[in-house]
Amino acid sequence: MLLACLLLSYGISCEATSRRKTIKAEDVALTPELVSKVAINKTVVITQGTFQSYDFVYNWVQHLAALNISQYLVAADDLKLVKALVKADIQCFLAAPPPSANQRHKPGRRNRRRQLEPGVDRASLISQISHMGFTVVFSDNDCVWQRQPFKYFAKFPHLDILVSSDLLTMHRGQRVKEELDPFAADLNTDFVMVRPTPAAQRFVDHWAAALQSTQSRPSRQSRQGAAAAHVRRRMLFSGLLRQGHEETFDLRGFSYKGWNGSVPFGVLPTEYWPSGRAFAGDYHEQLWGNRPFVAHVNYMGTRAQKRHMLREYGAWFEAWPQFYHHPGGYMLYEPNSLAHLLRRTLVAHEPDAKLRWKANLELLQHQWAQVTSAFAVAHALGRALILPRIWTGYRAFCNIEAAWARHPVHLPAFGLYHIANMERALPEQEYGPHIPFRDFAFLTRRGLPSTATFLWSTVDIQVCRPEDQPCSSRPVAAPLEDRSRETYLIPGNLTDEQLRQALEGLGSDKVLRFTGITHAFGGFVDPAATARFRRRLDLYHWPVTEHNMSGSWMGIWPNVVNQGEAAWPVLEHIPRSQRAATQP
Repeated sequence: MLLACLLLSYGISCEATSRRKTIKAEDVALTPELVSKVAINKTVVITQGTFQSYDFVYNWVQHLAALNISQYLVAADDLKLVKALVKADIQCFLAAPPPSANQRHKPGRRNRRRQLEPGVDRASLISQISHMGFTVVFSDNDCVWQRQPFKYFAKFPHLDILVSSDLLTMHRGQRVKEELDPFAADLNTDFVMVRPTPAAQRFVDHWAAALQSTQSRPSRQSRQGAAAAHVRRRMLFSGLLRQGHEETFDLRGFSYKGWNGSVPFGVLPTEYWPSGRAFAGDYHEQLWGNRPFVAHVNYMGTRAQKRHMLREYGAWFEAWPQFYHHPGGYMLYEPNSLAHLLRRTLVAHEPDAKLRWKANLELLQHQWAQVTSAFAVAHALGRALILPRIWTGYRAFCNIEAAWARHPVHLPAFGLYHIANMERALPEQEYGPHIPFRDFAFLTRRGLPSTATFLWSTVDIQVCRPEDQPCSSRPVAAPLEDRSRETYLIPGNLTDEQLRQALEGLGSDKVLRFTGITHAFGGFVDPAATARFRRRLDLYHWPVTEHNMSGSWMGIWPNVVNQGEAAWPVLEHIPRSQRAATQP
């Protein structure tokens, strides 16, 4: 039993180990034979990750498979990821030998530094594979491949390196038939193509050696250390190419000779290789006029935020099947009263900008009031809440042209919700039971398993108030016969116990769709449950104030306060900077 637990902890089942021999580091090493086996036209696509990023690696691989790209390899930073990838039949190799027993129990500075600075390994990997005679396309595991880029690369055979950038401004159309961007921002080595030319090999070798020599003491905070390494890797790469670089231009766009004029390189256009806020998701084609080849969701917060955003955009393949099987079932609701609030945010020539800003805050606060009631109903019924789209009339796209002219727009969920806190396992005695949630695209996402029977069994729940007709004051669900879909009418302002009683006949195989969610919940019977729920909800939205409206990357944050429309109002939000030390 102990052995089985250990195997499962490494992502390997007993059945898998009976079919496969024990995986050793030397069996999954990077060799020319391995690269030759997967490469096509002497080109190989590489990504890198640890077991903590397995779901991102899995999503990356599935996007490549959807494009019929098979010439890829995953560089695993730990043996645990190797075992999980082998089990999933994903081509991989171990980027470095596993730590010794002493290092495993007592991680020293060297292990911590290597974990925090994958850029050192990245440069070394590109160097190793390049010296084997292969073209290397390195892509971070949070890149979303949407089109095959190889024909595009073939347009520039005279360039040894093609690399994405952090440029946010659209340059297309400024010059005739422009295909490449100017060297006007830091280069982003999270997507880079390196051809096996002597000049490129010498440059990558120097880049890797320079990274090794500039290592600093790792930060105690792993996130800060990783961020510092990421910035240092990019700045060093950009700085080396900027040394004595020369600009040229032809009908194929900008091109340069960097590193004292010895390495010809080009900067991939932002329209096709968007990075961070330049990737507008489902609005990208509308804004830029084309579909990107590869989109990189860097600078978009934590892994939880990136994951949820990609789910909303329909760009996520679930690595864990249990995501589609919540034992309590699912519920969603139809947002109401949004039309007039949306119209108020679209006054194009409003002389007082504060009125439009205020209208947008009212729009976001109105949506937060509804989702608060929905969380309470989901809490009472033990169901997972499928979040609705969030709409805004004021979304910051920095300096991307034409972004302000197309509103209202869909706001990624992490613009209003603190996704990491919503996923975190908080102590139940203080915050009440966890409330699972899903993205608004959950029911329509590709890759849904055939066993997801809830897709064909949605039930409408209409919430009425006592003054409405017909509306019973008894906490029961009255069926409505003259409907094309199974529909029930329930009174509003029910307690948690009354809600469970009214809907107890509807099983977890049915998705409950509520209308009039604002008036559905009247409060908890237990006052202690009320306090716990309010403490939980206080952590579910961004802690911002009127003087600090940049709590997330998208830049539009209201100070959420009580909404009188809600039957069960939300407590006034206290900014973190003003809370006592004992407050969450």
